[in-house]
Amino acid sequence: MGQGSPIMRTMTALAMGLCITACATEAAEPIAAGVDIHLAGKSRLYSPMLYGGFLEHFHRQIYGGIYEPGSRLADAQGFRRDVIEAVRALRVPVVRWPGGCFVSAYHWKEGIGPNRQPSFDKAWGVEDPNTFGTDEFMAWCKLVGCEPYICGNAGTGTPEEMSDWVEYCNQTGGRWARLRAANGHPEPYGVRYWSVGNENWGGHEIGAKSREEWGPFVRETSKMIRRVDPNVVLSAAALDDGWNRSLLSAAGPQLNLISIHGYWDGLWSDDRPSDFATCMMRAGGPEEAIAAVERLLAAAGYAGRVGIAFDEWNLRGWHHPGVMTGFGPEQIKARDRNDINATYTMADALFSASFLNACLRHADTVKMANIAPLINTRGPLYVHPGGLVKRTAYHVLEAYANQLGPRVASASVTSDPFAHGGATVPAVDAVATCDAARAAWRLALINRHASAPALCRIAFDGQPVTGVLRATVLDGDSPDAYNDVDRPDRVAPRRVELAVQDGAVTLPPHSLTIVELTRAPSPEPPLANAGFEADADWRPTQWGEGAYQATWTADRPHAGTHCAQLVSAAGADCAWTQRAEVQPNARYRLSGWIRCQDVVADTGRGAFLNVQEVQGPTTPPLTGTHDWTRVEVEFDTGALTSVQINCLLGGWGRSRGTCWFDDVVLERVEAK
Repeated sequence: MGQGSPIMRTMTALAMGLCITACATEAAEPIAAGVDIHLAGKSRLYSPMLYGGFLEHFHRQIYGGIYEPGSRLADAQGFRRDVIEAVRALRVPVVRWPGGCFVSAYHWKEGIGPNRQPSFDKAWGVEDPNTFGTDEFMAWCKLVGCEPYICGNAGTGTPEEMSDWVEYCNQTGGRWARLRAANGHPEPYGVRYWSVGNENWGGHEIGAKSREEWGPFVRETSKMIRRVDPNVVLSAAALDDGWNRSLLSAAGPQLNLISIHGYWDGLWSDDRPSDFATCMMRAGGPEEAIAAVERLLAAAGYAGRVGIAFDEWNLRGWHHPGVMTGFGPEQIKARDRNDINATYTMADALFSASFLNACLRHADTVKMANIAPLINTRGPLYVHPGGLVKRTAYHVLEAYANQLGPRVASASVTSDPFAHGGATVPAVDAVATCDAARAAWRLALINRHASAPALCRIAFDGQPVTGVLRATVLDGDSPDAYNDVDRPDRVAPRRVELAVQDGAVTLPPHSLTIVELTRAPSPEPPLANAGFEADADWRPTQWGEGAYQATWTADRPHAGTHCAQLVSAAGADCAWTQRAEVQPNARYRLSGWIRCQDVVADTGRGAFLNVQEVQGPTTPPLTGTHDWTRVEVEFDTGALTSVQINCLLGGWGRSRGTCWFDDVVLERVEAK
């Protein structure tokens, strides 16, 4: 946790209160929306790590949160049993710990063994007793059934200190592995996920680094960690600007993930939470941040090689005044304001659903996400001495983790806008998920409008669904509804049946609806949306610098209604790309149609198709002006199980001009 992520700087929070205009509770005219699922598109398996959590030694997240020795609700180890049960219900797959800003002055060796001494926490200005350390975290993760994700001290720590931590957790031999065994844990923990640092780009962080310092520091730390355990999954603190370029240039080959953070209602010093409608106007922020990082990964040549860990996210920024000037008793006491449950309304629920929808749509890139925090402060679970409260966002996380299918499908979403304060967002947002057979479908439908129901048309390839659909609805008696100790179930999911009328179902105002559908199984196409008939599945990618435009267009397609276009006047190395699953040790044919206008090769090769992982054969490059021309190439997959298909303008250099692509087909060639 930090002072705030520059990925999405927010405006000063508005005073919280009952909505007067856009949040009026009287009935409003229904809005129109639609979800059209493209069966020609390919579904993608997404990472369950998107439903991860985060814990930091801040306020009552650890002590008085998950860990409260002596409580009647705690087990013999001091872990709160009710918290364990509630986290298990969320099926949280991974939890990041111990920070956050806390980690940048935390020395893990002070939190192990029988003779622990309290330490002054320089990040938050309080004393940490060090009674909850590495071994306690491992024990808690085992109880809740999640993977541990450890963030290392890249502030006051050293590469050696971080690699020693990996040895303590994962090795069978060595000084620190022997110490783990002496502490009562003879078997290695096998911690797979590690992060180098937390927000070290920021002046608020202890031991902040410049971009020139950060890349080499991460490189050398990663080298030492991989010498201890070469199989770990490594991330490092990053941004959506030139910081990433410097980091990847120095340390990219060592990394699996880059870590980004986002809080969209910044309440660090001034705790005046924004109202429902204002929060909904920011619901597109997570997707903008993801797309910005994807562009940077592509420009650096790391698309498909390095993923995103959105390992701190929440609507509300944590309230901790004094972070830059020092903490006195008043500033520390002010952290209690994070415990005001009235803050966490349907805005928090629907923003969380919007965040998860964005991650699912970008499942090829976003490999992990961690709500920050999981317990207390701004978390979905409020824990107090007598029990706990499941805040509104808790029910969203529970629904996504337990009800959605394991694959996200290709779909187009249309919606009337929801307007407030001079801004607009689509009132309805949606994702479609399915099982591997594409027979069982679960749709997550968000109606962000404060007061208007939505008539949402659901269709498969333009054919509307019919009948009565089973669904789970999460809404409230007001957009400002919240759960508290005296009313723990004011906002709770309910099971309903939705009648399809004129091809549409009705979504209540300020609601999340999980709709269940069943169809006959349908096979996955080898390459999704091969004819570019929907604005889905393919994504623009660039290598190096150079201005270009990538559009989905109805300009004289080879067949159907649309094709893909690339334009560069000055020259670029760019492509429309898509990942496709393939069988290993097999032969495939990649074919398609290309049209060119005034294409000049320059330092590149022109317009052609290729496979990113197979750097030899390509289709014949086209230059000049040509009408639709069919091209093809065959290749062997070797040990690959997936490949990236590129529809290129450029290729190992820049090309300029205009080219169009259509009917790109990937098919297995049977052995003769």
